[in-house]
Amino acid sequence: MPGINAVRKIRAVFLDKKQPMTLAEIKEAIPDLKSSDVSMALCYFVKQGFATRQQIENKNAKARKTVWLYNYEEIRRHPTSLNG
Repeated sequence: MPGINAVRKIRAVFLDKKQPMTLAEIKEAIPDLKSSDVSMALCYFVKQGFATRQQIENKNAKARKTVWLYNYEEIRRHPTSLNG
């Protein structure tokens, strides 16, 4: 179950760094995870209300112009409905 492992590892990175991070920064901190696993875990955090995201200018000039900046919070912000 790589997805569950990714969630655990990414949560640990957020708790250790205590700052908002982009997917690239998370991937740099945990190089053994695939980008798709990191993305899936970040979507899980946002959907469950443990993270928020905002678009920012990308620091890397050779890549996309904007990227998502994820802010993790230990306390659930807005629980989602399981019915739809």
